[in-house]
Amino acid sequence: MENLRRILYIDTSWRVMYILIRGGVMIKSMLSLETTLSLLKKQNFDLLLADPVNMTILNPQESIKNRVMDFLKVLTC
Repeated sequence: MENLRRILYIDTSWRVMYILIRGGVMIKSMLSLETTLSLLKKQNFDLLLADPVNMTILNPQESIKNRVMDFLKVLTC
């Protein structure tokens, strides 16, 4: 089975889409900002896209904890 890919996309209207991709199957779910903040603290994402703040974070092999924390600061301001 192929690896699970997690993508979080925030559009310009602050609507959040959580996308899971595994084995060619894509599942999309809309999330509240509160749920999104909780997920950002608990899960690792392969890709974060935030249009309102013009930010993209691609998960490299090493930890991206500092970049995710910066992203959380922007969302909570």
